[in-house]
Amino acid sequence: MPTPRSLLLLLLLATPFLLLPLAASAAVPTSNPDIDLEYLIKNAGLDDAPSTPDDDPEDGAPDFPGLDADYDEEDLFGDDDGPEDSSQGPEVDEAHVLLLTAANFTAVLAARRHVMVEGAHSDELAAASRLEDTISFYQTTSPDVAKLFHIDPEAKRPSIVLLKKEEEKLTVFDGEFRASAIAEFVSANKIPLITTLTQETAPAIFDNPIKKQILLFAVAKESSKFLPIIKETAKSFKGKLLFVFVERDNEEVGEPVANYFGITGHETTVLAYTGNEDAKKFFFSGEISLDTIKEFAQDFLEDKLTPSYKSDPVPESNDEDVKVVVGKSLDQIVLDESKDVLLEVYAPWCGHCQSLEPIYNKLAKYLRGIDSLVIAKMDGTNNEHPRAKPDGFPTILFYPAGKKSFEPITFEGDRTVVEMYKFLKKHAAIPFKLKRPDSSAAQTDGSSSTAEGEKSSGSKPKDEL
Repeated sequence: MPTPRSLLLLLLLATPFLLLPLAASAAVPTSNPDIDLEYLIKNAGLDDAPSTPDDDPEDGAPDFPGLDADYDEEDLFGDDDGPEDSSQGPEVDEAHVLLLTAANFTAVLAARRHVMVEGAHSDELAAASRLEDTISFYQTTSPDVAKLFHIDPEAKRPSIVLLKKEEEKLTVFDGEFRASAIAEFVSANKIPLITTLTQETAPAIFDNPIKKQILLFAVAKESSKFLPIIKETAKSFKGKLLFVFVERDNEEVGEPVANYFGITGHETTVLAYTGNEDAKKFFFSGEISLDTIKEFAQDFLEDKLTPSYKSDPVPESNDEDVKVVVGKSLDQIVLDESKDVLLEVYAPWCGHCQSLEPIYNKLAKYLRGIDSLVIAKMDGTNNEHPRAKPDGFPTILFYPAGKKSFEPITFEGDRTVVEMYKFLKKHAAIPFKLKRPDSSAAQTDGSSSTAEGEKSSGSKPKDEL
């Protein structure tokens, strides 16, 4: 899938350099040094970049499957590219710097020749090109070319500008001229201030090394009120946070993502998300303004926010053999130090979970008289908790009494009553025994007590399973 395109120009002496592929057909009339940026964008291959919030909202959105368990590119859009082919694309260890002059501007961009230049600044530029292997680098010492990108030809130090098909068309680099600093500048600025989540823009979001995201959920007709606030905020957090717009009333895009985050209704919502293995989300509350969103973003960056978790309402009654756990009640039921707890995290639509249900209910029925043991279940699609993270559905976790600060033990055996019973016997912190009288002691009229039956049989109680 294509990634957003940008254009970067570096000036050595007045030495510009240019990033990102220019269309081979780009014809730039070098006799006009005051050429408009819109012309450069259109003719530099940037005009077919992925859509952003500034694009025509009537362009529609691509079809892709709903979101299941993870806010992840493959779950949202599928993996249509097949296995990665390391033979395609530029080699990471090869420098890609093209030399531009007023005379060869069009020809070089069309031919894509690799023209290496020399000098300390050029060495840093070449090194930066290795760090940003998805981008093509261009360099020039021509004042005429510099003027095309609004760079002062009288500049006494190297100049770098980034050209994008965005509201923020030109971004100027003002850091130290080192390869790492240049690469960081490119990484932070090559994507839009705010990216609309679509199939085309997903790689730029999910593959970005910046994992912390601020997401705006809004219906199309309301988005114009809030996008300017988010964009202005994004300018203060380049290279630190990613800002993403999700069109809430788009059934193909907004609906599955909103469901994943537990967002109901179409009210405008802002949330922060740590898109890593230990994913957490943080909902913004209050009036959406530039000051409040900036403060929210800064607190998120400094890890000052409290994470939010989805939860169904706590059930009014919970008298069945299998206790129902929700996000809000997990601490009270599952993390009770006085109980051994077996918890199934399931999904209502999961076929394996449906097959397990009668078996799990039977296990709970057999064990109902053991006060130290709780058999419980939680709908993992509507409830979340940091201590109950499913690895697919169903996931069966055991929490031993007195050891709730440790990670739970995952049951990985056959999902049968006998195997789960053996698992509990092995791992329970509080020993238990399921007892019944020997069958020979049962009274034919059913009127004798269990104790009498045991006495008459002369045998000891034994485990039923």
